[in-house]
Amino acid sequence: MKTCCAAIVAGLLLATPSGAASLFEQLSPTPIEYSHNQDYGIAEPIYYVDGPHTLGPTVADITGTVFRLAGADGSYGLSLGCDASDFGGGGTVGHIVLLSRGTCSFAQKLHNAQDAGAIAVLFADYDPDVPSLGYTGRDDDVTIIGFRISSALGFALADQTLTRATTVRLALGDNLQPSVSVPEPASWALMLGGFGMVGGALRSRRRTGIRFA
Repeated sequence: MKTCCAAIVAGLLLATPSGAASLFEQLSPTPIEYSHNQDYGIAEPIYYVDGPHTLGPTVADITGTVFRLAGADGSYGLSLGCDASDFGGGGTVGHIVLLSRGTCSFAQKLHNAQDAGAIAVLFADYDPDVPSLGYTGRDDDVTIIGFRISSALGFALADQTLTRATTVRLALGDNLQPSVSVPEPASWALMLGGFGMVGGALRSRRRTGIRFA
């Protein structure tokens, strides 16, 4: 019994969430925590004469509603966002914009979205076989973050946002903690305490000679 309880406690401790350097979560309509390099990628440093640069900030924590920027030029019925005029229909202010990857640079898409009032950008990929979801670029005027997402996730979000309000969180930094599917500290304490009570009860019953079926 001691070995069993120790294994359970060890499993719980291993399952305790650890800090991450980036997070991408869907908060509604269904809580989902996405996997880095599988579902999404972040901007990576690129080296210039004056040193390394990362497109957009390296520390951010943004929560907002996804705005599906429609257009016939990109994948999944999304706009490419390569021209300022692509954002002329409004609706991007204060939202996380969902665009299609392709044609122009990530920097240009981010800059156009920023000028249109977006707080972040999701670049939906069109190739299911890409080896990496990271990306590079430089535009020192860009102050918002962007995440490149897989073709499968891009299709899912493009479809979902047609009919349902979708809220997501994009974060960059050190020791980030997910806000979905994670027990609160009090819940961990209750679970560990519960296992301790069960172990104590079993030991007590052995001493009194009670047998179990």
